[in-house]
Parts: sequence; structure tokens; C-alpha cells
Amino acid sequence: MADEKFMAAMVKTLASMPEEQRRTMLNDRLRSFIDLSDSERENAMKSMLVAALSLTDEEYFKIANTRTRVVMSLDQGERMKLMKTQLVVVSSLDFSLRQREMNTMKKVIISLPEQQGEIMKKILAENGLSL
Repeated sequence: MADEKFMAAMVKTLASMPEEQRRTMLNDRLRSFIDLSDSERENAMKSMLVAALSLTDEEYFKIANTRTRVVMSLDQGERMKLMKTQLVVVSSLDFSLRQREMNTMKKVIISLPEQQGEIMKKILAENGLSL
């Protein structure tokens, strides 16, 4: 319960930050997940995602958009590790949360540079998800 409250407060704070500050904080947080074991990474990322999905649509879009841009800026190995874990986490969510995540990701992908958007669509399709 305390972890859930901490994570909810953290993502709320992240959403209220200016973009550059949010990007720096999310970059640090996401990079900290890379060296975790698969199960630890899944738990950490799920905790963060579920908390973020409790935000308003506008707040959540800021988090999802910045998260995606940070992940896309990583080298391929790091990016794939986080993206594959994200897909596992999303597939484990209740239907309504999964739908909200996918609808938000559609909006995020549209806002990406074309090449990055195509990479994201390809990875999703390779893992049985389409937007």
C-alpha cells in the first residue's frame, strides 16, 4: 500500500514537471530498470504503469509520451529489453487499463517522428498488438 501511494505520488509529480525535467527523471528511472531481473523489471514497470494509468488523460499522455521518447533514445538492446517488458506488463493488465494504454499509445505514436513511429508499430505487430 505504501509503495502504491509512493508510486502514485511520483507519477503525479512527473506529470506536473516541465518536459525536460520529466524526461531526465524518466530517463533515470527507466535506465534503473534495465539491469533488474526480468521479474523485478516487470514488477517495477507494472507498478509505475498502473499508477500512471490512474492519472487524468492529459497527465497520462505526458508520461506515456515522454516515456516513449526516452525509450526510443536508448540503444537498441536497452530499448528492446524495456519494450518487451512493457508488452508483457500491458498484456497482464485488466482489459480497461490495457485499452487505455493502447489508445494513449496510438496518440503517442502519431506524435513521434515518422521513422520512430514505424519502429514502434513494427515492434507492436511482431508481438501480436496492433494500433
